[in-house]
Amino acid sequence: MNVANRIFALLFLLFIGIGILSAQSFRNNFEAEIAIYEQFGLIYSSEKGAYCYNNMIVGYFIDEQRWSRIYSNPNGEIHLKVNRNAAGEIIDIVELTPEEYTKISEDMEARFIVLNNQMTEIREYLSERREQLNQKRNSLRQMPQPIP
Repeated sequence: MNVANRIFALLFLLFIGIGILSAQSFRNNFEAEIAIYEQFGLIYSSEKGAYCYNNMIVGYFIDEQRWSRIYSNPNGEIHLKVNRNAAGEIIDIVELTPEEYTKISEDMEARFIVLNNQMTEIREYLSERREQLNQKRNSLRQMPQPIP
């Protein structure tokens, strides 16, 4: 991927991260999509302000078949995954094993490190580019002006 495409992709991720895209819009879309899980006990609790399962706040929620759906809440008390049959129908929602939880946590940490490194590269690139443009602008200002 060339530098411009990397910058665009990372800036897009940054915009999502800092909330330029509406958090409420994201929540509304997520709520519509997550409705299929309600019959298996996953609900949104207005009282707790979070998705819950057996009255516990959901931390990680993973449905690998459905667009690699991952929901994450740092206040989670339980971490879940969706099991499906060969036809893709939901069989049940179960708690992640300690091994699965550890692997997912490590994967998310690794992704954060990669993203952070990419953002550092972008900041450095933009800083260098800004300096180049400032130097060019200053050199143009120092050029003799034509006599009218």
